Amino acid sequence: MFFNPFNLWDFSQVSKYLIIGGNSDIAFEFARILLKNNHEIVMSSKNYDKLLLNSKKLEVEFNVKIKKLHIDIENLNDFDN
Repeated sequence: MFFNPFNLWDFSQVSKYLIIGGNSDIAFEFARILLKNNHEIVMSSKNYDKLLLNSKKLEVEFNVKIKKLHIDIENLNDFDN
């Protein structure tokens, strides 16, 4: 079996996901799906304070540590790791 990059719901071959815009409702629910399936996630957002609060909810619910990045993809010169 080979990895098909166009089949976004085939989680079997990827173990770590970067979620951009991690404060949106869609991103939050997608993160929950990934964590339910034992995948590691990295969440990013330009609103880092809100991201800390939202990711903490997931960390408590799933008993995991989530890496968080402050990234504004509209201004990559401000990249902060």
